[in-house]
Amino acid sequence: LCNSRLCLDTMATGIDAFLRRSRQSLTLMLKESGRAGGAAGPGAARRPVQLVMGNESADLDSVASSLVYAAWLDTHNTQSLSSEDADGGAAVLRCPVINIPRADIVLRTDIRWILDQIPVSSENLVFSDDPEFAFARDAVTDIVLVDHNELLSGWAGKAELVREIIDHHEDKHLYPAATRTMALCGSCASLVAARAASDGAPLGPDAAHLLLAALHADTAGLTMRVSPEDTAAAAQLTAIASTVDVAAMHRHLVEAKADISSLSLGELLRKDYKSRRFGGGVMVGVSAVVARLEALSYKGDPHEAAQQYARDNGLDVLLIMTTFIEPEFSRQLAVYTTNPGHLNYVCEWLEGNEEAKAKLSLERIEVDGFKGLVTYSQGNTASSRKKLLPLLEGFLSKGLPDQ
Repeated sequence: LCNSRLCLDTMATGIDAFLRRSRQSLTLMLKESGRAGGAAGPGAARRPVQLVMGNESADLDSVASSLVYAAWLDTHNTQSLSSEDADGGAAVLRCPVINIPRADIVLRTDIRWILDQIPVSSENLVFSDDPEFAFARDAVTDIVLVDHNELLSGWAGKAELVREIIDHHEDKHLYPAATRTMALCGSCASLVAARAASDGAPLGPDAAHLLLAALHADTAGLTMRVSPEDTAAAAQLTAIASTVDVAAMHRHLVEAKADISSLSLGELLRKDYKSRRFGGGVMVGVSAVVARLEALSYKGDPHEAAQQYARDNGLDVLLIMTTFIEPEFSRQLAVYTTNPGHLNYVCEWLEGNEEAKAKLSLERIEVDGFKGLVTYSQGNTASSRKKLLPLLEGFLSKGLPDQ
C-alpha cells in the first residue's frame, strides 16, 4: 500500500491538483512581478522555479512523462535542484511546460482522450504561448529535460540551468553536469517509471495510468521497439494501475489518434511536428501523420499546404511521415523542398545512399494530388522520425547546393 505522503494519487495530492497548484503559483508570481500589469507586490521575492520540459512535438509520451515526473519530483525528490536553491529559503515551484501553443492541444486527440480519463484539465497546463510560460523562461533557476536532451533554440543562454535529463533518444552529450536517466528504449515513460522505482517512491494509480498510456502509444501496444526497460515498466505500471483495462485503453488511444475527421491538412502538419536546424544552416521539419498519403489529398492541396507550412516555419525541407494499419503497420514518406531545385538532390540521396537505403528502404510511388512532392512507400517500418532526423543531419550538415 502507498504511504499517503509518498503516493501521488491520494485525495489531496492527485496529478490534476498538483498541476492546478503549480499553475496558480506561477500565475501569482507573474502578477506579483508587475509584468502582468501593476506594480510588483510584496510577495515578489525570489522563489526557485524548476521547469520540467517536454519536447517540441508534445506527443503523448512527452506530455505524460513531463507531467508525471514534475508531480513525482514535487512529492518525492529535490536532487534536481542546484545546491544554492536546495539549501533552504523559499519553497521550490515545480512546473511542467508543454512546448506547443495552447490551441494546438486540440490536435492531440489521443492526449485529450487520456487526460479526460484521468482526469486532468488542460486549464491547469502551461503552454508555450501562455504569459506564465514567458515569465517562467526568465525566472527559471533549474531545468529538467524530458523526452529530449538538447534545449530548444528559444532557450539560448539557459544551458547552465540544465540539472537533469530523462530521455530515450541518442545522447548528444551536452550539459555534462546534468544527472542522466537515459536508455534507447521505446518510451520515455518507461524511464520515468524506472526512476520512481529506483528511489523506492511509488507512483499512484493515476500517474501509472498516464505513463502506461504513453508506453503503449510509443510501442504500438508493446509490439514495436520494445526494450527490457519497456517490459519492466509495463509490468510495474500495470500492477499499480490494476483497474485499467489495458487492451481497451490501447484500442481507444489508437482510435482517438487516428480520428482526423475534424482537422484540416494544415492542422495535420502541425499535429506532431519536429524541426531541426543543421550545421549547414539547413532548416528541416518532419510532420508525423496517422493516415495514408492518399487520405490527405481529400483535405486539401498537399503542395499548397506544404508550401505554406514551410514558408510559415522557415523550412528548406519538409518531410511528411505517415503511419497506418491496412492491414499491417505501414509507413509512407512525402518530400517537399522550398527551392524546387533541391528536391531531386534530397531524393537522390534518400534513394542512393547505402545507410539511407538500409534504414528506410524507400520505393517511389505515385499518389494523386501530390504534384510537386516526391512520395514513397517505406519498406523499413521500424525507422521513425527519431532515426530519420539524425540520418538527414549527416547528409545536410554541409548545406544545400546553390541552385
